[in-house]
Amino acid sequence: MERWTVAEPSDGRFRRHINHGGTPYWCMFDFAVLPAPECCGVEVALADDADPVTAEWFPHRRRGILRGLEVAREHSREWAGARVEVRKVHTHATDTTARGCERYGFEFAVDELPRRSVRLPEQRHAGPGGGPDRGGGK
Repeated sequence: MERWTVAEPSDGRFRRHINHGGTPYWCMFDFAVLPAPECCGVEVALADDADPVTAEWFPHRRRGILRGLEVAREHSREWAGARVEVRKVHTHATDTTARGCERYGFEFAVDELPRRSVRLPEQRHAGPGGGPDRGGGK
């Protein structure tokens, strides 16, 4: 299992142009990606100063991000010690939907988060004396 983390804070705006041949959806958002060494995985949080519209759409975005992280885990890539903060969701009167926000969250987790992350060195399991277990047994 490859383990990844966020080494430096960064922020941005995630806007994906998705043309899937049906009714369009749109759910651009501003985010921050932050190191969170105390976190075992990835904490997906709503910014403290988020407006009511952002708070309304946040659960769908969070669900998508978590689903994307699960798919990454199924493909042997796991994040640790990171926080994704959703700061502002930009909406469209007819094209912003729960499904669209979830899809944007998923795409963020599989496409954008890896660009802002670094791979952690492999950890060796400690043997009985505290050093690396090199097998061999007795």
